[in-house]
Amino acid sequence: MSNLPIINKGHVNIDKRGKLFYNNTFNSSDIKRIYIIENKNNLIKRGWVGHKIEKRWFSAINGAFKVL
Repeated sequence: MSNLPIINKGHVNIDKRGKLFYNNTFNSSDIKRIYIIENKNNLIKRGWVGHKIEKRWFSAINGAFKVL
C-alpha cells in the first residue's frame, strides 16, 4: 500500500442560485470521522499525527493546504 497522497479533484455547477460543489466519484464508505480545523492565522502549521495504518481525508473549505 502506498503512503503517497491521492488527490480527488471535485467539480462545481454554477447557476443563478449559486454554486454546488461535488465529487461523485469519491468513495467515502471508509470514513469514520470528519474533523473541521480552523487556524487562528496563516502562520500556524499543523501536522497530522496518527497511526500509520489509518487513512486520512482532507478538504479545504476555504483556502488551501499542502500535503507533504
